[in-house]
Amino acid sequence: MLLTAGADDDGRRLDRILRKLCPNLPLSVIYRLLRKGRILVDGKKASADDRVRACSVVFVPFLSDVDIVSKGMVQNTWGNQAVDLEIIAESELLLVLNKPSGIEVHGGEGSLASRVTMYLAGKLKASLSFKPGPLHRLDRPTSGLIVFSKNLKGAQIFSTLLRERVLVKRYLALMDGRVDREYLWEDSLLHDKSCHKTFADDRGKSALTRIIPIAVSSARSLVCAEILTGRTHQIRVQAAHHGHPLSGDKKYGGSFQENGFLLHASELEFPAGFEELFSTSGLLGADSDFKKLTAPLPQAFQRKIETIFERKIIITM
Repeated sequence: MLLTAGADDDGRRLDRILRKLCPNLPLSVIYRLLRKGRILVDGKKASADDRVRACSVVFVPFLSDVDIVSKGMVQNTWGNQAVDLEIIAESELLLVLNKPSGIEVHGGEGSLASRVTMYLAGKLKASLSFKPGPLHRLDRPTSGLIVFSKNLKGAQIFSTLLRERVLVKRYLALMDGRVDREYLWEDSLLHDKSCHKTFADDRGKSALTRIIPIAVSSARSLVCAEILTGRTHQIRVQAAHHGHPLSGDKKYGGSFQENGFLLHASELEFPAGFEELFSTSGLLGADSDFKKLTAPLPQAFQRKIETIFERKIIITM
């Protein structure tokens, strides 16, 4: 099979590209094919550490289409089916969605990732090694803003913003108890993969969350949680650790609430100088020092908090 490298493949090692292309093929088989000269780049025998260039032609022998192409690359087979996505912003680099509660980000048919793959079918430049995907996490019950990369450049820029902690993420959360003043929660969190749960533990990684109350009753509080780090279940764990678990969050000790906890990723704030991320969308303001994207609150969330606090709540941040 002959495959042409795209711009996002430029400069990447051949063995890493082949691992993306052949996810079901053992790495030992890939290296054996390379050693025997069965895999060619531009008609010449190639080595594992060779750097592939854009427009190079990679030849891989005898493998079936099922083996050679990963699930995320067979996007054209979906044709022009309608895809149910609430798009907040889109550019050549990134796609930002308002994720509904109850939908998995990753997974098979019906997941947000599979819907994005369908939506982007035929719209992206060819790449052997890069597959569009989510750039951060949202739990299944959590709704709100989630960012997908459309190419390698978008993924690299966004990941740099996260790593340097200059991208601000704000959530709306319903918590147990009275949270009637601002807090800055600073804890060390340790994730246990065996039980899919995170704990406050001195051996863990630093987690910073700023808590700002919006509405307070005797039993529950609606807050804005601004996370300055991105640890697994960060808001849920820290809320529980500080005596205010999310209402309905059984996993972390929250009180009973029908349909589970309410947590919504409501806002992303980008530092000035990164307008190129959405240069083709026109959805980020051009005048302010910082640029924001917001996702409207789900109607069920809005109705629930207005029932709890017995008044109309208009949220502005």
